[in-house]
Amino acid sequence: MNPSVIERWGILLVGHGTRDPRGQAQFMELAGRLAARYPVTPLAACYLELVEPGVDEAVGRLVAQGVERVVAVPVMLFAAGHVLRDIPAAVRVALENHPRVSLAMTDALGCDPRLVELSRRRFDEAVAAAPPVAPPEQTMLLLVGRGSSDLAAQAELARFAALRRERLPSVDVEVCYVAAARPTLDEGLARAAQSPCAIVVVQPHLLFAGQVLDTVAEAVRRMADDCPGKRWLLAEPLGPESLIVEALAAQVDAVTLRTTKVESPR
Repeated sequence: MNPSVIERWGILLVGHGTRDPRGQAQFMELAGRLAARYPVTPLAACYLELVEPGVDEAVGRLVAQGVERVVAVPVMLFAAGHVLRDIPAAVRVALENHPRVSLAMTDALGCDPRLVELSRRRFDEAVAAAPPVAPPEQTMLLLVGRGSSDLAAQAELARFAALRRERLPSVDVEVCYVAAARPTLDEGLARAAQSPCAIVVVQPHLLFAGQVLDTVAEAVRRMADDCPGKRWLLAEPLGPESLIVEALAAQVDAVTLRTTKVESPR
């Protein structure tokens, strides 16, 4: 973050929200790690829905610290409705009583190369935890998205899967969704069961633990019971790792750099 604007900026980290204490702890761990990257910049973490603190409370904490500009950072994988509409709207409502405080938004994490690398690591960890009994060409990666009716978000997951496929040239890579899009999780698992692959690595493309992860895990357990002839492996979600912190920091730095250039005298 540029030193000339660092005193005026405040970082608002916005997660989706989960009632699962595991997911809450992981999100707050990520917030702490990002805050350590900006030790003199106020940072407030909050949730869009389901649990507190909410956006309004977090914005109030930043304003109380003298922040003149809020950079809102959605901790979300793809730019669907929450990133494009819900978070900007919630922050603007929270700022209505603070007309001198301006807002900037970062993008969703998307297909940042650091996320692609972290996703690869999670696949490798799942395979290493249960050494394969078949070569890579008999392995399928089933990448599971949360799901969105937004076609652009679906296209982004397809692009992410293509990037994963480039790093796994011998592995069959497929995509499915837990909700709101097709193929569904059940359809994806059924396709994997019917495939000639001996090993199926089911990888939830999620940031944190929560109900969606539990839904995927339960579906995999059922499929393993129904189709014991294959080895079914469940990968961990991405989690509050340093690569996620670096990706978020890059988003923050890009926003502040653009704004600084706009404000700089010619």
